[in-house]
Amino acid sequence: AFGLLPFVAILVWENRHRLAALGSWSNLCLAVPLVGVLAFYLSSGATDFGYLPGWLWEGAGWRRTLRWAIRFYVFEFLALVLFLLLLRPRLMRNGLFVAMFATLLLLPLYRHHAGPEMTMKGVLPALVLLAWFCARTLLAPENGMHWGGPEHARGLRRNVRRVGFCGVVCCLVIVATGVLLQIAIATRDDVTFSFAASGLTTATITWTASPRRNLAPEVPPLLAAVLRDPAVEAPGAAGEPVFRADFDVHVRKKNLVLVNHRCDRDDRLLRVRFPGPDTNARTHFDRFDTAPRWHGGGCGAVVGLPGWRHAHSARVGQTPPDGGDWAVEVLFDESGEAVGVSRPPDCAFNYGESARACPANPGIAALRGAYERARSRPPAAQSRFDVYIDDEWITHVREPCVFDDMEARFFLHLLRDGGRFDNRDFAFGERGALFDGKCVAVLRLPYPVREVRTGQFSASGEIWSATVRPMPRPLP
Repeated sequence: AFGLLPFVAILVWENRHRLAALGSWSNLCLAVPLVGVLAFYLSSGATDFGYLPGWLWEGAGWRRTLRWAIRFYVFEFLALVLFLLLLRPRLMRNGLFVAMFATLLLLPLYRHHAGPEMTMKGVLPALVLLAWFCARTLLAPENGMHWGGPEHARGLRRNVRRVGFCGVVCCLVIVATGVLLQIAIATRDDVTFSFAASGLTTATITWTASPRRNLAPEVPPLLAAVLRDPAVEAPGAAGEPVFRADFDVHVRKKNLVLVNHRCDRDDRLLRVRFPGPDTNARTHFDRFDTAPRWHGGGCGAVVGLPGWRHAHSARVGQTPPDGGDWAVEVLFDESGEAVGVSRPPDCAFNYGESARACPANPGIAALRGAYERARSRPPAAQSRFDVYIDDEWITHVREPCVFDDMEARFFLHLLRDGGRFDNRDFAFGERGALFDGKCVAVLRLPYPVREVRTGQFSASGEIWSATVRPMPRPLP
């Protein structure tokens, strides 16, 4: 209905001298039940999807939106509209054509309550009209094409018209390949989708050689194997998860396998983020929001690790109303195996600029290196965590350690030469992880310090603290 408004306005304006006809009995008989249906829809909570409306650049930023818009508009409809105008320039005088073009141009720039799905549905009337203009122009190209003037001008315009005709045909043929891929996905066992986020768009379709073994198309064999389906043979798919919450988190064959053996209808969405390789505050996220697939008595999802990005961690979790309130960051080594877990920062699942500014975990290699440096000498202080410090790094180590030891935040009160103070604090998930039974958190000191008071605190107050002074680093 939203996408029809521009075209209804055009038709009402073109028939403004016959407005009495709009109040006919046939229109009223149709309008009354439709208004009732619309009122029921709006009053039933159907528009409350938990998304905040707004323009794309408010969340993604101007530069990112501009890069996306150039690719999106050129390849989605601008090339086709250009060829249509070459073939039939009088379309620019057609009110419905102008309304169609304006709708396709403006509507994708606005994020509605229901996210991109609402935009997709809103542009359907415009896309139907675009298809109608293509069909009418190709089947009756002489309509609206009356060339005049000298012979060389007619020849030039005839060539322009041929270019437009060939361009429209080529665009329609390219679009038709998408329909063929959908048919192949529905009818063949060796075709699957593989998504990779890029800007504001999604990427490619890949072809795989492994059959689905008569499973429903939406249930990958790896997921069915972890759900202990005896009909599926997938070596190495079973075993203990790296983390247990509402969903068990497995890492198998360079895939995240998320499984809940007792799903309920509240488990609607799983969220996965892959922080980029740089560990500064402007890191970029690859986002996967996936609905769990039902199989047997449970449900779950499979998300492939983005090997092209060399991701060293994955942030996985759920937030109400899409399930439980839980989150974990799984750390990988160079081979893609899970070797540690951590609590992700609070901003791990935010959208837009706040997500791009979310701190990245330093990765398992950096944490192992910090631990190796720390254990080569005695700790500078011992409390709930052993604290190691030199003139460049401060490292917190707790062994043995459990996941709950990561709850509280760390604080640092830095005393510099000259008596100047500086306060720093960080979440465990930003600077540390649990691996090999040890909790390790490391922070590079921003400048030489004379003394550091460090510890952990929660909402109820300070948990522990210790005062340490830098020790000279050992010679290599």
